[in-house]
Amino acid sequence: MPRIPTLLLISLYCLMAAFTTVEGEAGQGVAGRVIEADLLALGLFLPAFLMSGRIRLEANFWFYLAFMGMMLASLLLATRPGDGIIEYVVHLFNFVVGIALFNLCVNARDFSLSDVLYAFFYAAAVVAVLCLLQFFVFPNWFGGRQVGGLVGTFRNTGQAGTYFGTALAVLLPAMVVGLIRRSAFNVMAMLLIVMCLVLTVKRAALLGFSVGLVGLLLAAALTGSLEDRRRNLTFFVIALVLTPVVFQIYDFAVQNVSGLESRFERKVTNFSVDEFMTKFFGENSAAALRAFQDRPLLGVGPNNIVGEYTEKYEIHSTPLSILSSTGILGFLVYLLFLGHLLWTIWKAGAGRLMENRFMRLAFPMVCGLIVSWGYTYHVRKREFWIAYAVIMFGAFLIKRYQRQSSIKLPAQRTGPSIYQTGNVFARSA
Repeated sequence: MPRIPTLLLISLYCLMAAFTTVEGEAGQGVAGRVIEADLLALGLFLPAFLMSGRIRLEANFWFYLAFMGMMLASLLLATRPGDGIIEYVVHLFNFVVGIALFNLCVNARDFSLSDVLYAFFYAAAVVAVLCLLQFFVFPNWFGGRQVGGLVGTFRNTGQAGTYFGTALAVLLPAMVVGLIRRSAFNVMAMLLIVMCLVLTVKRAALLGFSVGLVGLLLAAALTGSLEDRRRNLTFFVIALVLTPVVFQIYDFAVQNVSGLESRFERKVTNFSVDEFMTKFFGENSAAALRAFQDRPLLGVGPNNIVGEYTEKYEIHSTPLSILSSTGILGFLVYLLFLGHLLWTIWKAGAGRLMENRFMRLAFPMVCGLIVSWGYTYHVRKREFWIAYAVIMFGAFLIKRYQRQSSIKLPAQRTGPSIYQTGNVFARSA
């Protein structure tokens, strides 16, 4: 498929994934699950699979496919298998969308890692602008949802925080290394995305981003050539100069948006670990433990928690949810999937190309995401599979370059892109 239509299709899906309002009751039935992005995703399958004539699956995809097999086994043995069918289909559908996005990137002509990063970046930037406009100026947009924190195009602050936190995990490293140009406009757009994350006051997303950012700063300061570190320092100085703008926006929000200050005090300033552990998260954990004790091997099955072990809410934590719904066997396969993903990123970070440096800095950001997943459930999130496809495409390009390229970079090289080395294999991939 040609490059420009592919970019537009990917960018449009990344944009629509932020509009999460559903027709029915949220989380209930098909109408409570499907959004416009899912309908658009169906349009990804034709160019990704049928037009290319092949489906490419890297090793890490097979690990998740094995996890889906374990989930299917737990579903078939569940007390209420009918309740889990839609949940299983949602997991499977989003996984297939991730495969489609990856194959679109691989099969598109003249397509680079920078291209797909730009597609995601500008989509996330547009979402950030829309969310900030709704938050500050047009509170009746997108259903008029206002809970003190930023909601915008999303159904709640949790979804907004997860989207922006996940996007930043791949977009911020890309800008630091230069795969996204470090212009004043782009840096300001990145700060707007960060601002949206902050205004959600979503603790899990903020904690994950903070952990990842510290790791990214250390990696940027301690790894790479002297020229790499100089460029990284220049970027951080520019970001630091523009940071007061973020604080000004936040101060304005506190003064003009009802409920934000009290939400921040409740969520952050007056946050109590003991209270948190004994209330919602504690109840969630206890419910997950009861389900695991009932069926430790294969779990109670997807969507078989609510009504049996909790009155209303599902298990929010990814590890606890997987452990309770698919048992120890499903949990171990999920750990294999996650461990192999981290190993893929780490291994791809060894090198001097911009793509290598991107993976090197993305590694701590993904580790930060894993911290946030302790309180959120990520494997059915559309933005997770977008970020996953980006990372896997980057690893694919690096692996293919290493296998086919005979160029030995001199020690003094600071790390051009794959497409600046004279090896253009990936453009015809």
